Amino acid sequence: MTEVVRVSVGEDVESFSWPPRCARCGKAKPLKGSTSRVGRVKSMRPNLAGGMTMKSDVLYLTAPMCTAHAGSNELANKILEKSPLMLLLRAIVYIGFLYFVLFALRAVVDPKAIRRLFELGVLALLPFIGFFGILLLYWARKNTSVWPVRFDPDMDVVEVRFSDAEYAEDFRKANPDATDTDVTGPPPWYMRSLLWKVVIIVAFLFYMFRMTSPS
Repeated sequence: MTEVVRVSVGEDVESFSWPPRCARCGKAKPLKGSTSRVGRVKSMRPNLAGGMTMKSDVLYLTAPMCTAHAGSNELANKILEKSPLMLLLRAIVYIGFLYFVLFALRAVVDPKAIRRLFELGVLALLPFIGFFGILLLYWARKNTSVWPVRFDPDMDVVEVRFSDAEYAEDFRKANPDATDTDVTGPPPWYMRSLLWKVVIIVAFLFYMFRMTSPS
């Protein structure tokens, strides 16, 4: 059973105390570090050139795991990472999988559709990318044990998804200050920076429209 724990990262994420066992299989040794990263957009504002200036942070989190699972955890987290590149690649996979489903349904009705598919050139690869990409995403979901899912844009708090609830509870006990809900609790919706970012962007676009529209 998975569990998400909000953790205050402060200035030194290396100071966390981890349960002395692998988060996936429980093996006590030998252990090695499994490093994953998570990013956030900390600030975003219009600039004088008419575009947007964006500041981002990246956090690296290293959890001790056995040699058999440390590498697969890193790779799985990389596949599930919410970076712009991985979001784009996953979008291509989802589009390709939708194409694969539609093509499979079409092929049942019209077997000649298979021949026409290979007439599309490079686009013929799309359903295969979608099919195998979905399998890869499924593998990643099954093989991530300690996954920093989200870096809170308003607080120095990261949401860590543990695949083992007992391991998550032991992590809480080992880090009572960093996991204290009084410290890590999210702010109310009206104090969220995203809301005010949207307000600022809308106001900026409205101002630009008024400046460029004929009087």
